[in-house]
Amino acid sequence: MENFDPYLGKTLGSFHVDSKLGSGAMGVVYQATHTPSGKKFALKLLPREMSLQGQTAVRFRREANLLQQFKHPNIVRFLAFGKHQGDMYVAMEMVTGGTLDALLDKEAPLDWREAARLAIEICDALQYAHEREVVHRDLKPSNLLLTPDRHIKLSDFGIAKDLMGTDLTATGRTLGTAAYMAPEQISIASSISHKTDLYALGVILHQMLSSKLPFDATTQPAMLAAHLNNPPPRPSSKNPEIPLVLDDLVYSLLQKAPSERPWDALAVATQLRDLLDSDAAGKPIKYVVKPGLNPTRAGADDLARRASKGKNKPKSARNYGKMAEVAGLVAVLGLILGGVGYWLWPPSEEYLFARATQMMQSGEYTDWTAAMSRYIGPLERRFPDNPHQSEIRQWKDKILAERVNRRAEVLDKSTIATLGRPDNPAEDAYIKARDAAADDIRAGRLTHIAGHWQKLAETLAPMAEKDDIARGWLLLTQERLRQVREAWEADTRPVLEKHRRWMQAHRFGSPKDLEETTQEFQDALKNSKVWSATMPDQFPLDPKFEPVEPPAGN
Repeated sequence: MENFDPYLGKTLGSFHVDSKLGSGAMGVVYQATHTPSGKKFALKLLPREMSLQGQTAVRFRREANLLQQFKHPNIVRFLAFGKHQGDMYVAMEMVTGGTLDALLDKEAPLDWREAARLAIEICDALQYAHEREVVHRDLKPSNLLLTPDRHIKLSDFGIAKDLMGTDLTATGRTLGTAAYMAPEQISIASSISHKTDLYALGVILHQMLSSKLPFDATTQPAMLAAHLNNPPPRPSSKNPEIPLVLDDLVYSLLQKAPSERPWDALAVATQLRDLLDSDAAGKPIKYVVKPGLNPTRAGADDLARRASKGKNKPKSARNYGKMAEVAGLVAVLGLILGGVGYWLWPPSEEYLFARATQMMQSGEYTDWTAAMSRYIGPLERRFPDNPHQSEIRQWKDKILAERVNRRAEVLDKSTIATLGRPDNPAEDAYIKARDAAADDIRAGRLTHIAGHWQKLAETLAPMAEKDDIARGWLLLTQERLRQVREAWEADTRPVLEKHRRWMQAHRFGSPKDLEETTQEFQDALKNSKVWSATMPDQFPLDPKFEPVEPPAGN
């Protein structure tokens, strides 16, 4: 019997196998009942014959080990690992809402808000795994399970790579599904990092927003070649009724070079949450094409209704339908001509500057980057001698400073080893200065801290003349110096006030006034981080903030 399954109705440990759910290269999945509790679970089984195939058994054990360590609401929950007469199995929570793959088959393209919400949950799961040095490497809609209320459960870590351990990819082979594979997976396995998963996330987001994969290829070799060589498409090329921010984000996720993708899954989730928060608060959202104004859909509803019902309508109704169809086509023509007009008469210098000014006044970093790509860049390219050079430089510095500040947070706080490594000489200089200043920062030695930042600024200054990234790090360093100066002034202000009163009592006051002000001044010195070791008679007459050289060896 071809359909006979020897495991159906069998008991494995404390699980009774009820029905088969699916199968793949890493095993067979069944629905099973946990006999002590009566609860339903998913049982992933690796039959003996499959365990003899290469590294399959090792990968299966490691997936079980990873799931056992993971405890996250968006990752499938592990229950037990067992072995029965040579068959290995993993028991996991039963997720009954289907897969994202099935959802996309039925409903794609998704509303952009729903796509963003699902992507946030995927990001949360990825960030959790990445912080534990695990890259999934096979992120795709069929591995993203859905609960009945449509929450994500990331599954199938069978080919995950442990960044701190052994790579179980067979020599000369690539693992993962071709449509979602990052360029570095196809060419050089050693360069795989957490950003490999971000590329796959970009493919999934593109698919959720447009219902199409980024690259149109009919064979696996053609698909792999497209990932390696074809420019990344924007989802707006297939569905323009999406926010500019979302369009830019997907485009950045699909960059060929990992260094050009977002820093990590947390950064992606933050942008998506900011977008949804703005929408929920009623703030205006900038779209590629505002919903309802898409020329490719003008008249489409009328045409569809005519095809299904037109024959049964009276003549007058059919004539009205024709008028609506003509109106739709006129709208299409008008928008097309408008598009031609855009290219024949592109935006003026004043228009580009005005739009850039408006977007740069926003408090959102994503608006600034959109302004750079859509208005500031074209303004510089088309009008190189424009009179707005000073404003443009300030805008660029604003974007650079925020970009570098976000990168500094990653370098300072990330628990992912690969994220903490410098990508360029400016980052390397920053890390060295930060590490050298660590003891002084902990001790609150403000003038020593300023000395470290001053030395870093001197190192970065010549680099910043030739490199924008280095300029961004110089701007960050100058901001750190300003913050240290403000802290110094806040610390010394009460000391200077007590010093003034003490001097007045010394010259004009009574012995009692002198005694009281001396005690107050001495207490203020003790409470000061800058002057805590100073006695009243040692206090300089003209205390100035000057960064001091940090002690040798720091």
